[in-house]
Amino acid sequence: MKKRVFLAVHLPEKLKRELGLVIGEMREKDQRALIKWVNGDGAHITLHFLGDQDEEAIRRISGIVRETAGEYRPTVYALDAVGFFPDAGQPRIIYVAARERDGAMLESLREKIGRRLEQIGIDVDHRTWHPHITLGRIKALGPKSETYASTPVEPREFTVDTVDLTESRLDPAGAIYTVIERFPLHGTGSNS
Repeated sequence: MKKRVFLAVHLPEKLKRELGLVIGEMREKDQRALIKWVNGDGAHITLHFLGDQDEEAIRRISGIVRETAGEYRPTVYALDAVGFFPDAGQPRIIYVAARERDGAMLESLREKIGRRLEQIGIDVDHRTWHPHITLGRIKALGPKSETYASTPVEPREFTVDTVDLTESRLDPAGAIYTVIERFPLHGTGSNS
């Protein structure tokens, strides 16, 4: 049986709760907007969406991620400002950006995992990566995006020390995420 899977960095519980409050504040700004808000409990930064994969492919993906993650050290990220995809003029996604404190370790890790996955026939997205946490998906917007952009987000820092292979099951109430396997970052060299 196939599972819908992706690679992600899941946020610490405290940050998930704080983002849940940010989502609640945005929801109050315009209850007429047709926005499907995410559940803060599932807050994460997606590295690669891998789609439907069978058990053999998941086993191979796990081996690659385990090996690659082990080459990198933990790093520190921070929440940044509210943003919009594709842009603030015609937003479809509301998100909170995330930025690495020093360097681009997570981007390097993501790219290396992507190259290794492609070598075994797993498709990956080649668009420019923007680390972010999705807050809501816009179906039809009432007020302008500035209404949501002004929502304050504390620039909280958090340690990225694992990459998670995660299953996503779609449900009418929202996606349900289950970590299949967690891969620690425990390299001893530089993160470049």
